[in-house]
Amino acid sequence: MTTVLVVPDGTKEVVREDWELEGRDAAHVDHVTDDLTRFLAALR
Repeated sequence: MTTVLVVPDGTKEVVREDWELEGRDAAHVDHVTDDLTRFLAALR
């Protein structure tokens, strides 16, 4: 299984709490993206 963490768009200022960012660098997260459509298209 491969996991993809989808985060808010990086081009906009987003106020996030520390708990929202927890796990972003965890071993079980294989990829991080803010654009799932572009990420999936790149897999083709």
